[in-house]
Amino acid sequence: MNIIYCILLFSFIDFVLYNVWGKDYENQKVNVFRAFMLIIQLVLTGFLFFETWVNALCFNLLWWFGVADLLYYVYDLMVLKIFGYSFEDENGQFWKKPLEYKMSWLWFTPMGLMLQEPVTKGEFLEQCVFGSGFTAVIYLSNL
Repeated sequence: MNIIYCILLFSFIDFVLYNVWGKDYENQKVNVFRAFMLIIQLVLTGFLFFETWVNALCFNLLWWFGVADLLYYVYDLMVLKIFGYSFEDENGQFWKKPLEYKMSWLWFTPMGLMLQEPVTKGEFLEQCVFGSGFTAVIYLSNL
């Protein structure tokens, strides 16, 4: 269960910090943001590892399959529904984009490494579903 809390917490920190100073590419704040998120991931992985190595593995598999990125967009949708504001540009809300929309920042995911080209929104969503199922099988087989 802590795996779910950790992926939700990681995604929330990602959402808040990226929208506060991670988008600032001109001043290289995005590099500080990435380094900080790596530290957060390592701390959460360590916390989960003390429970069992399977929890740490499952957390990182969810991250690798893009579930943390999907949760980022869920948080943005929640802010939009509650406050009427989206951190994405007005025309670029993730949920309104077509399935063919290219997501170049997901190059590190299994689909991105396999295709060697930007992952589409449709492929990203498929990867999240597959990765969640794959992770659930690993977790449940080690209970």
